[in-house]
Amino acid sequence: MEPALFNIILGGLALVILILPFTGKFHDGRRKWFKGFTTIGWIVFTAFLLTILVTYLKDLQSVKEDKLRLEAAKKDLEVRDSISRDREEKNNLEVITALAKYNLDYDSKQKAIIKLIRDSAKQVFNVKSDIQPVLDIADIILDSTAYPNYYIKIALRCTKASAYNISIKMYVISETKNGLYFFSSINSNYLIKNTDLQVEKIRTTPPIKFSETDKSIKRFHFLYVGSYQNLEGKKIPFNELLNYSFERRRMGFLPEPYNSKILEAFLKNGVKF
Repeated sequence: MEPALFNIILGGLALVILILPFTGKFHDGRRKWFKGFTTIGWIVFTAFLLTILVTYLKDLQSVKEDKLRLEAAKKDLEVRDSISRDREEKNNLEVITALAKYNLDYDSKQKAIIKLIRDSAKQVFNVKSDIQPVLDIADIILDSTAYPNYYIKIALRCTKASAYNISIKMYVISETKNGLYFFSSINSNYLIKNTDLQVEKIRTTPPIKFSETDKSIKRFHFLYVGSYQNLEGKKIPFNELLNYSFERRRMGFLPEPYNSKILEAFLKNGVKF
């Protein structure tokens, strides 16, 4: 049951308790205790007991919703961690597969790719190359609000190695109780362009303004499309779909099949990735 409905019921019971005693006699003094209650008295007494019961049920509902929100946040964090692990494992597998084609190996202690080359004197030299950088969206932050404007900052993070010539466009869809809205005016802009990011560093953008007049807004969906390069200049594609939930006040991921529906909405609005 919605909290508003509990409040309406409690308000109605309060009116009964406050107003009804003024309409007639509440208690017959010739009788004691409950035997002296008139019809009005019993109505008021019953309304009082119902007020206690509805308040108790409202508190139970609030506790239940808090537990559900906590479980959803925990599940969201687990999904996020799982996606991060899968992304890292996939990247490692791609690196190892590529190395195997050229008889290369990865030195985990030195965090470097090593190839052994022998010269005519049978001396051994190590030729090293940085491992592939991994770029991701570290966080989506609601910086401030001033209806109908929302100011959001995007934090980018680079791990494993430095990333170069980062160019990423950001496409945005707002989700309200009335449907989805595509921000065509914002989507022509680059989130970041021709920028480098050092390994283990986070770069946060200035606040970006989004205007949404529908107060029933639930989420902003962000699709990031672009690329970056490693030290050798190899181009690495970047595609990521995330959202900011106004209910949870944090960045999140959506499960299937809902995730695919949002991607389809971007495609219908001409986004290519």
